[in-house]
Order: sequence, then C-alpha cells, then structure tokens
Amino acid sequence: MRARTPAALGLGLLATATIGCTQAPGTEPIQRWRAHYAAVERELLAHVPPGLGAEALRARGECIEVLRLYRERGEFPRQDGPGLAPRFVDAEGRRCAVAELLHASGHDAMVARIAREANGAWVVELGADPELSLWLTHSGLTLAEAARIQTPAGCSSCDAVPPGGGDPPEPSSPGSRGSPRGNAPSAPATTGSPTLALIGSSSAQPPEDAWWVWWEYNKLAHLEVRGLERRLAERVQGSRAQAAEMTEPLRRPRTPLLAPLLQDPDARVRAAAALAFGRVARGEEVLALLTLFEDPSRTVRESALFGLGASGSSEGAQVLLALLEHGGAQRAELAPITPRAVPLAILALAKGRRAGMDPGLAPAVARMAQRAPEAAREAAQRALCAFQRLAPDPEVERVVLGWLEDPRSSRWVRAAAIEALGDSRDPLVLGRLLSHLGGHDLDLRRSAALALGRSPQPLASASLMTAYELESEPLTRGFLLLAIGQRGGVRARDLLIEELERGPLAVEPWAALGLGLLARGAAQVDPEIRRALLERSKHTKREGSRPALGIALGLARVVEAGPLARRTLSESPSLRERGYAATTLALLGRSEDREFLRDQLGREPSDFVRTTIAQALSTLGGAEDAVRLSRALGELADPGLQGVAAASLGQLGEVAALALLEQLLLEPGTPPLVRATALDGLGVLLEHGDPLALPVITQGSNYALYEDWELELFLRAL
Repeated sequence: MRARTPAALGLGLLATATIGCTQAPGTEPIQRWRAHYAAVERELLAHVPPGLGAEALRARGECIEVLRLYRERGEFPRQDGPGLAPRFVDAEGRRCAVAELLHASGHDAMVARIAREANGAWVVELGADPELSLWLTHSGLTLAEAARIQTPAGCSSCDAVPPGGGDPPEPSSPGSRGSPRGNAPSAPATTGSPTLALIGSSSAQPPEDAWWVWWEYNKLAHLEVRGLERRLAERVQGSRAQAAEMTEPLRRPRTPLLAPLLQDPDARVRAAAALAFGRVARGEEVLALLTLFEDPSRTVRESALFGLGASGSSEGAQVLLALLEHGGAQRAELAPITPRAVPLAILALAKGRRAGMDPGLAPAVARMAQRAPEAAREAAQRALCAFQRLAPDPEVERVVLGWLEDPRSSRWVRAAAIEALGDSRDPLVLGRLLSHLGGHDLDLRRSAALALGRSPQPLASASLMTAYELESEPLTRGFLLLAIGQRGGVRARDLLIEELERGPLAVEPWAALGLGLLARGAAQVDPEIRRALLERSKHTKREGSRPALGIALGLARVVEAGPLARRTLSESPSLRERGYAATTLALLGRSEDREFLRDQLGREPSDFVRTTIAQALSTLGGAEDAVRLSRALGELADPGLQGVAAASLGQLGEVAALALLEQLLLEPGTPPLVRATALDGLGVLLEHGDPLALPVITQGSNYALYEDWELELFLRAL
C-alpha cells in the first residue's frame, strides 16, 4: 500500500460529485458545462487577437453567437463509461462545441471526416490538420481559443463513477510496496523543510488546508539553494565550470577528514559521511564507499549508493550500473545489498548525471529498469520516471511513455510516468496527458494537472482552465489552480483573481498561491495581482489562508507584504504563521529584511520558528550569518530540525561555513546526531553542481502517492 502524508490521508474520501456524472438537462453537471461556455464567451469578447480583418472579425462574432445558442440548448455530447474524453460527435449525433461551430459555418464534410478519423482527439492534437487550420484563420479564432472552447464529453451514467471521485486504492503487490503509514519516517536530515520534519505531529488536513504540504514539497524551486560552487559563480561572474574548478581545492583537503568517519561507531554518522565523502571524492577515491556495502545498517548501505552517484565519477557510474545489471547485488551470485537497491541505484545515477556523469548512460539505465527483478520492477519503473525528471533523455522518455500507455501498468507507475512527461516537447504527449486530466482515476487527474503546469506546450493552458471549470474534487481543483498560475497569461490571471475574490473559501489559498506563481516569473508586479492579494489578505475569514496569502505576496514580490510579515513574525501566537512569515521575507528577497531576521533568530522562543528563520537567512544572508546559523544548529534538540538547520548552513554557500561545520565534527563530546547533521551541511556546501537534486522530483508531483522508501529519500539532504 502507498504511504500517505497526513495531509493526504483521507483526501480521496472527501471528493464530492465528480466530473463524470449524468448529463440530464438542468442537472449540476450540465450547469458546469454551461458555465464553462459562458466563461469562454466572455474571454472571446474581452481578448480579440490583434490584426484581424473585417471579415475575420465578423466571422468571429458569428462563432460567439453560435456558441451562445449551443450553451443555451445544453445538448452536449455524451459517452458511455466513466470519466471525460473528447467526442467530436457522439453516438447519437450530438456535436461538440467546435464541431457545432464548423456545422454552423457550412463545414459538415469536415465534421464528418474528423468524426470518422479522430473522433476522440483533443483539438490540440488536430492543430496540424490543414483544413481545420484554414477554417480557424477565416473564423477569426486561434487554435488556443478552439482548445479552450472544446470540452470533453460527459459520461451517460453517474452509476459508473464510484463515490469519492475515482478508482479505489489498488492493493499492494507483494514485495513492491511499503506498509501504509500516516506519518513520514524519521531521518537524520531533511531537504530543508522544518514543517515536514515535524509532520509526524501534524493531524490530517482538509483539502483547503493541504496547501502547506504542497508548499513544503515545492518551495525549494522558489527559495534559492546555493552551495559553495554556485555562490562563487555569482561572485566572480564566471562560468559554472570555472566555479567548479575554484571549489575543487576546498574539496580536496576534506577527503582525509571524511574517510575515517566511514567507519564511525554510529550508523547515523557513517551514513552522513558516505554522502559527504561522495560529494568531495574524485576518481578512484570514491571506491572506498564499496566497503560500506557490507555495513550492518541498511541506511548506511543505501547512503553509499548515493555517495557514488554524488561523486559524478565514471567509477561511481560503473559500480551503480553493475548493481542494476545484477538485480541490486555486486555480483550475480550474491544477494542485493538492500531490498531497494535497484530503484535507489537508478536514482543515484540520476543524481550522478546532474553531477557530471556521462549522459550516454541513460539508455542503459532504461534497459536495465525494464529488466528489473519482478519484486523490484514497479519501484524501478517509478525510479526511472524520477530519473527523467532529474536528467531528461529521449530514450528514457520513450520508455516512460510506453508504460503510461500500457494498460497493465499500475496507477502508481502511470502517475509517475505522467509527471515525468510533463516537460516533454513532443506534441503527441500533450494529448496523452490531457486524456488523464479528464480521466476517471482521481490520482491520475491530479498528476496530470501538476505535470501540465510545467509543460512547454502553450496549448496546455486552455485545457487546464477548462478542466478546473469541470472538476469538483477539492484537492484536484487546488492543484489545477496552481498549474494555471504556473502557466501564466492574462486569462489565467483573470480566472485566478475571480476565484480568489468570488470563489468558495476552500479555493482561497490555492487561488492566492496560483497568483503568486504567475507573478513570480514576471519582470514586474502586475498591479491587478498586487491589488487582489493585498485586499484578500486584509479581509480573509479563514485562519488557514493567512499564511498562504503571505507566501503568495512573497512569491509576487509585493513589497507591501514586508511590514505585515515582520509584524506576524514578531507578534502572531501561531507557530505556523510566524514560520511562514519568515519564508515570506525570504521570498521578497530584500536586503533590508536581513537585520530583522537576524534579530528575530535570537529572540524567537520556538525551535520550529527559529529553524524557518535560519532557512530564510540561508537565502538572504551572507558570510556574517554563518556563526548565527551554526549557533542555531547547536541549540536545537529535534533531529529533524537539526537536519534543516545543517542544510541551511550548507545552503548559505559561504566558505566561512566550512570551518564551523568541521568544528562541530571534530569537537570532543559532540553528539553523534549533531555530527551527522554537520556532515550533511558540509556535503550540501561542497556539492558538485546544484545541491539538493532530489527535491526536483517532488516539485509538481502528486505527493499523495509517495511510497515509504520515497518519503525517506525526500526527507534527507540529497
């Protein structure tokens, strides 16, 4: 069974009526379709493409009128079976909206041809059809507008849709799944999330409050992570290769320091030393990690795998490929070094690719993942999907697409495949993802929504907006709003503001965060977004929305959010609000907030909030903050928070942090757990390339499907 984070527990049971229900005229599903067409009509009137001639403008106006009459009649296509899929013309002759526009303009022959040749195709898949393209030109419509007009057909019977909005959870397959858990496993370090470090003490969240779990898995995409190599590249304004060369003399002296720690009496220290050693070792030095393959601790053995990957060396690649070849064992006649050796070796190779391993190894990894032992096959498939997220490769994409299209693939694998394909530039892949965006399976709808938010395909935006209008499951609607914001554009902005100001309270934090994501990539703050977020932050009635609105203001870099965040950090009785106020200041990125954060670090009574402040300083601060962060690390008692503080000291990216971390390692009497977290910070600081690669996998992924072994990895400084 899948392990669930607390916020994900029970969310599948909270789904209301789903997007695939009976379409009797006047029922709620019909009203959803009508509301969609009404929204599209308003968009078509408000946003007229520039350069249209008089004839095209006239034809465009006629299309809008035809669409209005179509909406009022409510005779929309239906399909047999659950879920939502396109039907150009259904079995009883009802036309979709685009087919109706073609019919009204006298193109019945084209309607018949498309219905015969591609009746189940999305408009985005018909973009290369020359006859349709010519008609769009004459009609004054763009392909994106046609994609926005199109909706999938609804199912003909609500009995086909089980309660809860999707298929029930699949049973576990022997040897491939962890046991269901409500809490994330403990780990010696984390990827930089004090909230997730304490997730075991959190209760299950309703969908409207689940935004914070999404944020914790995604925030490192927006809070800059700077190891020493990246910091040097910024300062000398040189290439990353030059920065790597400058960093190498700082790595070399650390190998003799770390090598003895591979044999430390404490397993936590050995595991952390394996990762740190891999990050500083070069060439054959990294083979010293092979001695850990026989360590009594599984965590140490698995850390050695990732140490080999972190080295970025050809020697490390050869060992990891050999493990894959032998089903996770060093030799064919031996047992796997850990039951999870196959998927972990794949992920270690993905990390290695980002650290400099030969790109040509990707096809070999794909072949071996397909030949993985049966007990590890699903985990290997999911790991290869993660490999594609970290180190995209055309051959791996082809394999992953095959798993998505294979009906024998489990939901667990298909969800990972969808997320891996989100970055694909292949137009045909877009249609595959859209089919799951409106599909019967709730988990796959969520994965498709998040994946399409990252898609480089411009036409994905229209489909996401339509999917939001037709979706009713709360968490999926939240994911769709995030994806719409990530896509950007004026129409996306207008939809998000509409939902923030007049939508149900349950979507308030999601709409706010969507606006923050939309504004993050802009050169300057959109005044409409600034106005909407500031007004809502003053008048929100939901306590759980206030931190989300603060983060959204930080993402949008609305400077007026600074005084509010400072006041919240110093005065709010809520630990979560204080913690996220520090994050808001880090997102704003203003140097004037540094001194305030430094002062609050010394005043704050809560270990949890102090850790979030330390993380904010790792983004905003400089060399003078190394001592402050080191002191904060030494004052913490919780192991998860210690890991975050150590990672923050590493993410500061300053040479001054090296001596402080080494001092923690070498001081007599330093507790083993503190030594382990100091090693993690040292490894992050000296990482080859960008530090903390594995969080890339969690960004824009359906966290409700994570397995135990994945959660363990995502909570470590990898």
